[in-house]
Amino acid sequence: VIQTLDAAKKLPEFREALDKVGGSVSGWARLAERLGETAGELDAVNAVNAISALGWMPFLAAEMSDEGWNTVLDRLRTHEAVLADRRLSLEAAMSHGHDVSGAAASGAAETKYAEKSVSGLHLIQSHGGYDSYGKAVREKIAECIERIEGKMDD
Repeated sequence: VIQTLDAAKKLPEFREALDKVGGSVSGWARLAERLGETAGELDAVNAVNAISALGWMPFLAAEMSDEGWNTVLDRLRTHEAVLADRRLSLEAAMSHGHDVSGAAASGAAETKYAEKSVSGLHLIQSHGGYDSYGKAVREKIAECIERIEGKMDD
């Protein structure tokens, strides 16, 4: 699911194909449903990637159910310690095959996933339909931002 989200984020042709999926349920609704169903299995890097995709694709975020949102946000919260810890962030990146040889010496590597998470959450808050996401979801998004930013300041 995460690789599909990443492809949709990066490839306009793929987004167009999802727009054209017909039937009683749109391609975006199907993808949002699958994200909600599988989010409980996401590791730290992929939880961040899910938040980023939801931030960059408001049409996907609009299709998320409250249950799906809660699962994704709970998973992000589960991984907060990894996001804000330099060593754990680098280990998470390496577990996904990312080259961190230059990153280990960089201060940017320390907070890459925390910053990407917060950026994605802020993008979500800027969506035109944000008020339709439900009060509990909006509160949880704000709480995630506050908690992650707090860990980055530690």
